[in-house]
Amino acid sequence: MATSRVREVPPADIQDAQIIVGAVDIADASTLELVRELNDNTDARSVMVMGQRWQADIAAAVDRGVRAVLWRDAFTPATFIRTLLTIPEGGGSFPPTLQGTLMEQVLEMWSHRRMPGTLPQRLHHQNPTRHRRAILTFDSSAQIMPARMA
Repeated sequence: MATSRVREVPPADIQDAQIIVGAVDIADASTLELVRELNDNTDARSVMVMGQRWQADIAAAVDRGVRAVLWRDAFTPATFIRTLLTIPEGGGSFPPTLQGTLMEQVLEMWSHRRMPGTLPQRLHHQNPTRHRRAILTFDSSAQIMPARMA
């Protein structure tokens, strides 16, 4: 059974933990400071279980070791265990709004720090001519037919 890999580590042995789980109603800068303090003495990653809202910088949270955010109202034991098993393998889990914010922050960072030609073209949304797009139409017999190549 997969859940046999999950076990609780006593607070005195926090340096042995792979994942630290925190539960708060509102995540803000003080929450991220606490996460940083907890993760300073260990290589553990963090899972945050949220009650009401996220007001912290998501990129700063990731930088401090947060790898998953779970909303308490959508929380299930199966989701929690799956998240705990995914993180040590390099995975993470963020609600769509936080994930979207994080992606926007990454793109913004790239655009401010990059030198010409260093941003992978698949991330560069300002130059659509670098990629070919097929526009499809449906005929009356429901077959997909290429309308044009862009």
